[in-house]
Amino acid sequence: MCGVVAVFACLLCALCQAGSAKTDNLVKNPGFEEGKDVPVGWTKPDNLTVFWEAKGGVKGNGLRFDTDVYRKEWEAHKDAPDAKVEKTETEGTKYNTVGGTAGVAVYSEPIPVEKDAWYLFEYDVKGPGGEPFIFLNGYWVATEEAVAKSGTKIFFKPFPNGPSFSLVAMGSSGEEKRPPVVGDYIMAFRRRFVVKLGEAPKSEKGDWRRYSGVVHFEKRFNVELVLLELYAYWPPGNYFFDNILMRKVTEAEAQQVLDEKKKMGKAANCGTRVGK
Repeated sequence: MCGVVAVFACLLCALCQAGSAKTDNLVKNPGFEEGKDVPVGWTKPDNLTVFWEAKGGVKGNGLRFDTDVYRKEWEAHKDAPDAKVEKTETEGTKYNTVGGTAGVAVYSEPIPVEKDAWYLFEYDVKGPGGEPFIFLNGYWVATEEAVAKSGTKIFFKPFPNGPSFSLVAMGSSGEEKRPPVVGDYIMAFRRRFVVKLGEAPKSEKGDWRRYSGVVHFEKRFNVELVLLELYAYWPPGNYFFDNILMRKVTEAEAQQVLDEKKKMGKAANCGTRVGK
């Protein structure tokens, strides 16, 4: 199996090098290196459950998610985000932490995509175990005709001055329930890219792992743009994200990735060790 994993890592490396030009990665600020108080292209860290750290990445900056925070403290901080907050050390079952309830999420800026196109998706993650993941949420913009046919939905604004996006459930981002209006973005596609850290070899526990996959935006979904949602929850602890990649590929290149993942079997679920 190790040989198959090595071949898969080499294949992905070749695909990434083939599209190594800076403009090929559709994700703005994929390594979290740009910005002043907030990483460019990403929602603002709350400095209680999400931190933008100089040494939080594989090399350099990265995002750290702390899900070992009492939910009541997190909710209080949401209501008064500018107030000074000190985390209380948790104890017991920890089901009343953020990791045991809502989880922690960060969103990318909207990324335009092409209908009927294939995309390679990749990211690096590290954590105590569990299954951190990234949701790829696809949207189309609401027209007058669509608004007339739609009922109440859940909306949120990932960026204060930007448009509203629908969600499938209430969560952690200041949502509101209301009918859609023209210009809102309606979710039509949702795909989860999970790294099962608990299935990694024991000798590699706690190491950075790279997960890769492909996605096809079929015409029937009518996806115009996507939001990437970085997410961590259980077990409570510190999770790190870095090097987010989303790049258009050919159908043949996408099939190569799918074929190699099939050969890997369950080993594909935990990704490959970064640097190996």
